[in-house]
Amino acid sequence: MNLYKGDLHKKKKKIHFSNQIIVVFIIFAIGLGILLQSFRWQVLANDKFVALAQQQYQSQSSSDTGRGIIYASDGTILAIDEPAWIVYASLSSLQSEREEFFKYKEKYLATVTSVLGLSKDQVDKLITNDFRSVKLAEGVSDEKKKALENAQIFDTQYKGLGFYFEKQEQRVYPNGNLASHILGFIGKDANGSYIGQY
Repeated sequence: MNLYKGDLHKKKKKIHFSNQIIVVFIIFAIGLGILLQSFRWQVLANDKFVALAQQQYQSQSSSDTGRGIIYASDGTILAIDEPAWIVYASLSSLQSEREEFFKYKEKYLATVTSVLGLSKDQVDKLITNDFRSVKLAEGVSDEKKKALENAQIFDTQYKGLGFYFEKQEQRVYPNGNLASHILGFIGKDANGSYIGQY
């Protein structure tokens, strides 16, 4: 009877030991799987995840909301937003519209250069026979925009022929450099993107 109990105890010990080996093997397999997956993400797919992280971090969206007025303690305005415009020379693909535009191209060039203060050669190079839309200037005031809109260039039924205007906000500092070291400003980086300075 004692022999039977001893054999039973040995069998239980063997089963318990084999269960421990299975549990250790499962834990080892899970750990190895985690290590392999980490290696795949951090080494093999590194470039993909670095690019994804930079894309999320360096968002290129811009906000058109106003930045508000900044006053000094005595009520002096230090910074304010003013409306400004980006001016494009723009034409559709309608043949009649294009013919009308190029018939009066010289008058168009004279008007644009006098209002925006650009050189005639510079604008003439942009306006090729197959152009659709080219940027002429940005930061254009309301007065200059209205002057372009009201200019009598064409004898046509196409209202606003040759121009497209995109609204933007322009930061103005009425007192020049006063408190500029505190306010900072928006500038452009090497790629031409807007970036906060100071």
